[in-house]
Amino acid sequence: MKKTALLLPLLLIVQFVIAQQDFTGTILDWEVGSGDIITGLMQPKVIGSVDDQGNFKIPLNPNFLDDIKKEMEEENKKDNDGWTASLMTVDKLFNCFGDSLMVENGNQPISKLSQMGAFMLVNMSEKKRLGYFFAVNSAAFAESLMNIGTYAFSPGYYVDWYFVGQPGSVKGNCKQEAYALNQEEIYEKNTTYNLEFKEGWNVVKYEIKKVFKDKDGKTYPQEIEYATLPEIPKNITYSFMKDD
Repeated sequence: MKKTALLLPLLLIVQFVIAQQDFTGTILDWEVGSGDIITGLMQPKVIGSVDDQGNFKIPLNPNFLDDIKKEMEEENKKDNDGWTASLMTVDKLFNCFGDSLMVENGNQPISKLSQMGAFMLVNMSEKKRLGYFFAVNSAAFAESLMNIGTYAFSPGYYVDWYFVGQPGSVKGNCKQEAYALNQEEIYEKNTTYNLEFKEGWNVVKYEIKKVFKDKDGKTYPQEIEYATLPEIPKNITYSFMKDD
């Protein structure tokens, strides 16, 4: 009985620490002072901070999904010209039109920390935009993400945090025909899903493994993989893109 009594508080403490884990790291080439990391639908919402040395911290809120739902409910009460916000579901976010994937608990809501891999940095007190940072394998890959319209993609990956309320999975391959920007060349785009979600926060890697190059020199993601990881890779780079 005494051992059990001693272990219970310890277990509760461990569970609390796990639930309150943070996403932390150091942003490369950071020289713009301290700032805030934000997200939000209509209004900016601070989710983390960065100091003047580039060290950032984003608490991984265990109530993240519930907070977003409340935010959407408040926004939907306003007059937004008929526009309403809704959470994406697992099966809609990771899909394959015209083909089938093996999906478990796909109708549940899902949300993530970044916007297409980008974390927005601002100085709220000065009302100033600072730029973005990406959790990537290289600065060159971050550059291609920031300039999607130039179609200069290269192999590489970024990672992000996704939140789900229940365990779920998405497995399989999706092959589709895609047109180059010139509307003349066609290539086969192949996306592999290897996602095994646990309840709460999950690290997901988006990787471009191969690109297609058209006759004009533009490149497009051709072989892509989404995969859950046990943790943030050790060799990840937090690459900063300054706001012009």
